[in-house]
Amino acid sequence: MKYIYTIIFTLLLAACTKSPAPETDQTGTIVYRVSADVQMEIKSASETPVNVLWYGVFHKQGEDYVYMSDMSAFVEITYPESIEVPVTLIRGQEYKIAFVAQYKEVKDGDADDIYTYLINEHGVMSLNPAAQITAQNGDRMDVYVNYDIVTATSEAQRNITLSRPVSQINIGTSATELPQDMEISFGNVPMSYNIFNPDRNTAYSTDITTHTFTGEPAGGVLEAGGTAYTKLATFYVLGGNTLTCTLKFTYDGSESVVRTVNGVTTAVNHKTNIVGKL
Repeated sequence: MKYIYTIIFTLLLAACTKSPAPETDQTGTIVYRVSADVQMEIKSASETPVNVLWYGVFHKQGEDYVYMSDMSAFVEITYPESIEVPVTLIRGQEYKIAFVAQYKEVKDGDADDIYTYLINEHGVMSLNPAAQITAQNGDRMDVYVNYDIVTATSEAQRNITLSRPVSQINIGTSATELPQDMEISFGNVPMSYNIFNPDRNTAYSTDITTHTFTGEPAGGVLEAGGTAYTKLATFYVLGGNTLTCTLKFTYDGSESVVRTVNGVTTAVNHKTNIVGKL
């Protein structure tokens, strides 16, 4: 899948630095043609996991890059095609431009929309505790990222291809009886991801955490090794570590059944299936 975007509202980064609005004759517009790798997209089990793109502008000041909220924006994904995104910068200045395509849960009324991932003023991305991920909506954890380093001129056009820093984990069963409720935990998961690390395979935090999700089975069919299983859940986790997985199934009128799966391998854009008569 590729994506098309239309510009929407403001950014949710925690610590922001606002830049003064530059005069027109001092600016240059870089038009980014944003797309996702086609081969990577074929591996996605998700139908609508990613619906918003954020581009963040970081201005080089001395030895540091400072986040500029007024020069950054969200872009809504409305159709799976690439799009040209114009970014206006001050000419002659150096910038890092970060791109993150992720899922946004739209809330009714005055409630704030919830983004699956939060990004801080240093370009470090982590799972949002408020994202309310369950066994039925784990596809919301899918995400694509990349960045560019550029010195603005009067006008230019550049291509940027987003890549997936997460690993897909599918859980499926051949049992005829499905649990009424599940608690699924992944241990040894990296806590965060540095968008600006040039090595996509090692740009992860050394700090680890455990993700725990609950809910009813997702349902549907999971194809693995030429066999069809009933899909219990699909999740995406930051890749790079070998995880442990604990499955707690609760059946109607029965005590909970707990199963542990060790050695769950993860890597960038890697798929792991946990299947059997679970």
